[in-house]
Amino acid sequence: MQCAKTGKHVLLEKPIEGTLARSEELVKLCGNAGVRLGIVFQNRCRTPHIRLRELLRAGTLGEIISAAVMVRWWRTESYFQEPGRGIKHHDGGGVLFTQAIHMMDQLSDRAGVPEQITGFAATSKLRRIDTEDVFASPMRWTNGALGVLYATTTHFPTTGETLDIAASLGVATLERTRLRVWLKDGQTIDVAEDPDDPAVAKDYLTHRRLIADMDDAIAQHRAPIADGSGSLGVHRVIEALLRSANSGAAELVT
Repeated sequence: MQCAKTGKHVLLEKPIEGTLARSEELVKLCGNAGVRLGIVFQNRCRTPHIRLRELLRAGTLGEIISAAVMVRWWRTESYFQEPGRGIKHHDGGGVLFTQAIHMMDQLSDRAGVPEQITGFAATSKLRRIDTEDVFASPMRWTNGALGVLYATTTHFPTTGETLDIAASLGVATLERTRLRVWLKDGQTIDVAEDPDDPAVAKDYLTHRRLIADMDDAIAQHRAPIADGSGSLGVHRVIEALLRSANSGAAELVT
């Protein structure tokens, strides 16, 4: 807020803020101040993720029928020994806010924000935290498409994260650094980052691209690839998921 008020552009680590209301307030503040607000959703800069967006926007896959996000990570005891780690007033939330938010952002960006969701949250006995480390949810979109979310930091060993999409003309499986597509007309698409690139191996290529895009967005007076307003979708989804987990009822994403 101090940067925006003094006319400084802002590149902010995810999440935007700890609640949807505060996130919306920050986006509005930067808009009123006339500064660019970029959010570090670096997955948007991965080559396979960009390719999937292009295929969906071009209609190559057809209409989405169903989608599934799986985030199966392991976090060690030492991870949670860091002061405040996994505690709501420090992290803002648990596995949804801290780990799954990246693939959930991909889902919201590619398939759109779902209309209705039901959330189920649990905190395992593996660590002393007050946030969820297991979350599951069915969801539905306005066009009738259905989806599921499963996210956890109790999965040993970590097997990564995936976004699977079944559509009228084919299916797609998106991983961190690879996209595979099978179309009903017989075509296949396989896109991956170069594993021999040190920036890929050490996983800083996407951050480098994100920073370069932010620099260009400022110079060209355009929105960055992950701007504040465009990043609110995943915050609305998380807010509704947590409301549902607390109420025990289905919630509309508003």
